[in-house]
Amino acid sequence: MALIDLAAPLAALFTVILVVWGVYALFAGEGAALRRRIGQYGGGQATVQTAARSAPLLKDRSFSTIGALDRLLSGRGYAERAALDLARAAVPLRVGEYLLIRWLAAAGLFLLVNALRVPWPLALAFGVLGFFLPRFYVSRRERARIRKIDDQLVDTLTMMSNSLKSGSSFLQAMELVSRELPPPIAHEFAQVVAEVGVGAPIDQALADLARRVRSYDVYLMITAMTVQRTVGGNLSEVLQNIAHTIRERQRLLRQVQVETAEQRISAYILMALPTALLIIIAMFNRQYLDPLFSEAAGRAILVAALVMQIIGYFIMRRIADIKV
Repeated sequence: MALIDLAAPLAALFTVILVVWGVYALFAGEGAALRRRIGQYGGGQATVQTAARSAPLLKDRSFSTIGALDRLLSGRGYAERAALDLARAAVPLRVGEYLLIRWLAAAGLFLLVNALRVPWPLALAFGVLGFFLPRFYVSRRERARIRKIDDQLVDTLTMMSNSLKSGSSFLQAMELVSRELPPPIAHEFAQVVAEVGVGAPIDQALADLARRVRSYDVYLMITAMTVQRTVGGNLSEVLQNIAHTIRERQRLLRQVQVETAEQRISAYILMALPTALLIIIAMFNRQYLDPLFSEAAGRAILVAALVMQIIGYFIMRRIADIKV
């Protein structure tokens, strides 16, 4: 296919993206300027908000810098879930910006694949895939962030235990972690300290930490802290025992991941291979695939193949997913 055939749809796509993003940036810029002018007269309240925002995940609850869109998203369950997902992955976007990117990715991938003159159901499927690609990115970033936090937990617990032994309070020990350890664990503990600093109970701040970081090790740590604050006891010794348990659990988990690496890679390859083959055939010999899309039997075969691919992928993933 000549490049001239792709010029018109690509130009239309980029024009739409630039127009939509320009309008959004215009309204967002006006909103930011207004907030800066108001903030000049905020006084003590501005000081408290500045201290609270020292932790990156302690964000404004607004879903968009555009007032109408913010009111539209407020109170919506999917907007709340999206905001929580962005916070868990530490993605510096508001929900409105995140949804805009998802819709632009869907439209862009649909127009790009459609420009290759493949059957429109396949182009539509790629449009749906484009809509979920940002969601996959956020999920992947969240998992990577959780792995980093899990790797830092042993050092965190050891530092807190030593700090408590030296006579520091529980809040001072968390503040020490937020200063001395690298991100992302430092950011999470900084947010806990900031929330307590503006009046939140420590137990509630720890519960929010467990909600942001979906990790069993973090849940174990916070549960031990909460129980110790309720019934009393030697928290320093408890943290040392938890650090030892987490260290042994992580060692066993890494061993299991090495043993199941081949099965997980096989699941990815077997899932991607039929789709990649279908795209290649559609680009070089589209007529060969026409019966699959034009006849009822062909469409039934496509649906059955897709269902079996998905089922097989999840079965292989479930086999390789060994809980430790």
